[in-house]
Amino acid sequence: MYKFGKEDNYQHDRYLTFTEASTLLGSGNHTRIHKLVIKGDLPAYSIPLTNKLRVKKSEVLLLFKIS
Repeated sequence: MYKFGKEDNYQHDRYLTFTEASTLLGSGNHTRIHKLVIKGDLPAYSIPLTNKLRVKKSEVLLLFKIS
């Protein structure tokens, strides 16, 4: 089971919702991630069987240099 936000210790890459990504950063809300995607600073991916875009955990961490 995945833990949420900063408690997420899953070692491999996975796709996060915008809300999960903002929680991982520890501040802000999904709008912060959405703005990064719109600006082109963070790529977003369409996942089958979902209607919301996702971002890769590794790319969020790399963008903000959080380990």
